[in-house]
Amino acid sequence: MELTLQVWEPRPLYKILAGHVYETRPDEAEEVIRTVNSRALWKEAEIPEFPFRRCHAGDVTLDNPRYGRYAGELEICLTELPADRRVDVLGRLPEEERFLLKYLKGGRKFRFRVVEMGH
Repeated sequence: MELTLQVWEPRPLYKILAGHVYETRPDEAEEVIRTVNSRALWKEAEIPEFPFRRCHAGDVTLDNPRYGRYAGELEICLTELPADRRVDVLGRLPEEERFLLKYLKGGRKFRFRVVEMGH
């Protein structure tokens, strides 16, 4: 499944993000869709700081180095979550695609097509 990720500005990190296929974890969570092995993908990559903001349904997040061993954890929010300096909001899925999230059950593969907001 391909999901559109709307981003605020271009960053080198988005090439890495768009270049991989992700798989949802079999142990589902209520508030987020978690991915398998995303920490290994981001282990060697530099995760830049993003503006600190609250997470909304459809936001795609990446845990930054402040999160310690969880750095590189990629998730998609299913509900609104409080702002956390350890979690970077990379962008968001357009509202018209958010219905697809209900199909991302455990073991489902997906990828991102990154576009700048307003394009």
